[in-house]
Amino acid sequence: MRRQWRVDGKENSAELIEVQAKMNKYRARRIRKFQNRSQVVKENELKHWKQISFAYITEESDDAEDPLVIVEHKLSWRSQRLNTFMEVLDRRYEAKIKKDGGAVMAKKKRKLGCQSTSQPPADAPSWAVIAESTRETDEFLEGSSS
Repeated sequence: MRRQWRVDGKENSAELIEVQAKMNKYRARRIRKFQNRSQVVKENELKHWKQISFAYITEESDDAEDPLVIVEHKLSWRSQRLNTFMEVLDRRYEAKIKKDGGAVMAKKKRKLGCQSTSQPPADAPSWAVIAESTRETDEFLEGSSS
């Protein structure tokens, strides 16, 4: 099912087109990150890698105040095991690029934004997500510390 976007009651407004373009850019960025990580998955990790998709990649947006900054929106439902796995793959990918003589693109500055409100995929493997009750407790504690 395709998501229907409407801005001010119009389906093809300039604002809508801009929103769709940004969403496509962010989606493409997540897909590219997933594909890059795919290049460095080891054989003993394939079983787990095949259970996930780009939907497990941290969401990003552009900073409204500084176009050279990317705002990361952590997925509150991602398990520590998946977070660690992704970090290992990121380091491997950067090492591969350097070893192959390619220039690692100058990274934009990054900052942590609010957590994503997206939900885990319906078919998410148990090792990749934290339990709902744990998530609710973490969000409660996070909100009470501010």
